[in-house]
Amino acid sequence: MSQEQNHGENIWDQALDGVDLSKLDNGKEDEYRLIPPSEISEAASTDTLRWLLMRQANENLKEARAQAEGEISRERKYHDEGWSISIETPRGIVGLWSCWLGNRFYLGFPNDVSEVTDELIMKTLDVERALPVRQVNAIAVNDWNYEGEFADKDKPLEKTEAGQIIGYSYYGQRLWAKFYGPIENSGGRIWVDFSDFESSGLPFPYIDASGNLNEIYYGHDRSMSISTFPFNFHNKYAEEGPITDKESIQRYREKFIRLASEIAFLMRGAKAICIDYGQSMVPEDLYREDYQNICWLKGDLGERKGFGNEVVRGQKGDSTVILKSGNSVVPWSTILSLPASRLTSPEMLANFIKEDVLWF
Repeated sequence: MSQEQNHGENIWDQALDGVDLSKLDNGKEDEYRLIPPSEISEAASTDTLRWLLMRQANENLKEARAQAEGEISRERKYHDEGWSISIETPRGIVGLWSCWLGNRFYLGFPNDVSEVTDELIMKTLDVERALPVRQVNAIAVNDWNYEGEFADKDKPLEKTEAGQIIGYSYYGQRLWAKFYGPIENSGGRIWVDFSDFESSGLPFPYIDASGNLNEIYYGHDRSMSISTFPFNFHNKYAEEGPITDKESIQRYREKFIRLASEIAFLMRGAKAICIDYGQSMVPEDLYREDYQNICWLKGDLGERKGFGNEVVRGQKGDSTVILKSGNSVVPWSTILSLPASRLTSPEMLANFIKEDVLWF
């Protein structure tokens, strides 16, 4: 191989010209410190969810470290779940959140936006006004001697592979939310609520005109909220109860994106779109991918105390990216901001989000 051909393989070195390479090559073990195996083993015996999160955290930390050291390159991919989108309009922000488990959507907007109607929601999400349905609770216990004192006598007890005994108890008719979709092939419905109160609160990031990262909180009583019901109450005795399985929920992804776009145009159109992808880039990628005007707003290259103690901004064309250090599961949040004033209809805005913004 000639020297000229060899030189072409060192494009990363060229992109890093003038950068203190010692900060890129050293100290990554401390920057992305793994959770000790002893802690993971201890969690396995007491808290299964914590054990799974610890394992996932270590995989994410290993990947981020390899990305930072240049062992692997960042690959552009479609982010089908686990993101938070802020659509800036002249009347405030429309926020759309997708759970990283893929099993819930939440859409929020300011309380004073009164133009959003039940009819718009039903038409866009393809749901109908809900009617009360049977509620039958499934009660699982770990007692092999359980005889069903809290279960209905006409509903036989069942044993699971995990050794639990399940008893079923009828609780009457219940209206779980304001709307519901058609019964899924596997049974159950996707229920969707619309109200001025949401039991949880969610942050929606946005990058202001000065290039600083801000957040607005929606949920509780701070916004109007449209959201899928967060819990599963479907079983063979309650065939229309709410379900939260990922496959069924994700079929509503494009519908929620279109509804967010429709609401944005009720609020006089989109000025900018900001999306938090979660884990995607590490700071070294800004240098390697030719971002300009890279500026550390907090912390410095080669540091990661986490929990927002490090924030770095870069620009490419008309887009701005900010990386904010997080926790072990999400080492860096990757937040992209794009202008959107050229998008002149809800359809254009929705297509831009689906076909361009979610690819990064």
